[in-house]
Amino acid sequence: MRGHAELKAYFDRALVGLEATAHLLSNMEIDVTGDNARALSRVLACHWFLNSATDGWVRPSECVLVAEYRDQLTLLPQGWRITHRTVTALGPGGLLAGTMPDAFAGFGGVTA
Repeated sequence: MRGHAELKAYFDRALVGLEATAHLLSNMEIDVTGDNARALSRVLACHWFLNSATDGWVRPSECVLVAEYRDQLTLLPQGWRITHRTVTALGPGGLLAGTMPDAFAGFGGVTA
């Protein structure tokens, strides 16, 4: 994806059925050279969908993904900004638990 319009279109599609999401980042490695940086982090992403909201407030997430982010960052007057991100699914398709919805197609794993 490139540019704000493509990012907005993706998130409009991917987030429409979500009640909540939590992306937990760990094992961060950051290499700074002047006004540029490279970062590597692992993410465990939990997702709760609206169609199961009647199952109660406290419930297991319906979809858990595991991946690696490789980011390029640039220091701008407004602060550090990610200028490029590569997401790589870890494990067999990145799906740790549950079923991946069609809106997440392109990440890997098996969609609903």
